[in-house]
Amino acid sequence: MNNNLTKVGILGGSGFTGEELLRILSNHPRTEVIAVSSRELLGQSTNKIVEGSELVFVELITIFSTSVKLFSLLLLMESLWT
Repeated sequence: MNNNLTKVGILGGSGFTGEELLRILSNHPRTEVIAVSSRELLGQSTNKIVEGSELVFVELITIFSTSVKLFSLLLLMESLWT
């Protein structure tokens, strides 16, 4: 694990945007996805979305209780590619 990576939590990971964000950020060289929330998929593996992923969908409160930088989608995209 690289300490220089931006740690990211994704809210609403079971929707189309959340799934795409998980795919993109899981393969981005400067991010580490450490939590993904979903009420519908709570407790299930994210491996169906990102092959090889070892994360499990968690409750929203779990993301807020960890030290995660949460961004709105626009701020996240701006910070990663500028």
